[in-house]
Amino acid sequence: GTINVWGDVPDALCQATGCQGVVYERPGYGASDPRPVPWPDNMYTILHSTQFFEFIRSIIESGADGDAIRLSPALVQPIASDDVAAALADLALGSPLNATVEVAGPEAHPLDQFASKFLAASGDRRRVIADVHARYFGILLNDRSLTPDDRPRLGSTRFEDWLSRSPARR
Repeated sequence: GTINVWGDVPDALCQATGCQGVVYERPGYGASDPRPVPWPDNMYTILHSTQFFEFIRSIIESGADGDAIRLSPALVQPIASDDVAAALADLALGSPLNATVEVAGPEAHPLDQFASKFLAASGDRRRVIADVHARYFGILLNDRSLTPDDRPRLGSTRFEDWLSRSPARR
């Protein structure tokens, strides 16, 4: 879900438990356009993350067109889910920041290039075509759509390292 869908639930939960809230959101998913922080009087931290490496296969399949894959060449900066989990654990165990923290992978590349590397590592011979008009789950992308803002916390796992040990490529 998204923060817009949750409404006042995080605030009510924080008030009822007396605990800080750590809210996870993945921008670019659903209706997750940024909005002002909804809980100014409570202890909270919101974690925004770029797309996960683990979703690359479903992203590739969304662009399948016969023996080719049509994907946007827009920049993406995906992150390993293990790096997101580590950031979430760090934030949950720390003091509330009353702010939004953004995490992203350590490198940004065009989406079509990430897909080509994944397919090659998987032994999939389909061709990836960079298509500026290809939609990402219905949305036309630009270089800022799936990349972080100015100063994200960066995960440590590089795509090639994740790919070399990932069962997702099989």
